[in-house]
Amino acid sequence: MQLSVTKVRTVEQQNAALKAELRAAKRKIRTLEREVGRSRSVRPDHTEIDLLRRIAECDVDEGFAVNFAADLNLAPAKLDYHLQRLLDGGYVELLFTDSALGDDFGITQKGRLALVKRHAL
Repeated sequence: MQLSVTKVRTVEQQNAALKAELRAAKRKIRTLEREVGRSRSVRPDHTEIDLLRRIAECDVDEGFAVNFAADLNLAPAKLDYHLQRLLDGGYVELLFTDSALGDDFGITQKGRLALVKRHAL
């Protein structure tokens, strides 16, 4: 009887380890799929150029989405859409997330180049 209890515990431990590996693999697959989806070229529109300019002008602790929503008079859903497009295109990067204020964004070299090309910086 003791042998079967030990086997059951061993099998349960192996199943738990395999499930953890499967979850990690699924997370990696989702990350890679997102990166592949982002590889298409994103051309910023007028609103996104204004948003890029605002991000370029702010300090590290001022790059929160809540600050941009008030300044650009955008609904939260529209702001999220434009920020996600800029992230996908590589124009901005997510610096960190604050529990109270949300995500903090910073402009990348690609974003600065886009502003310079449009004479917006």
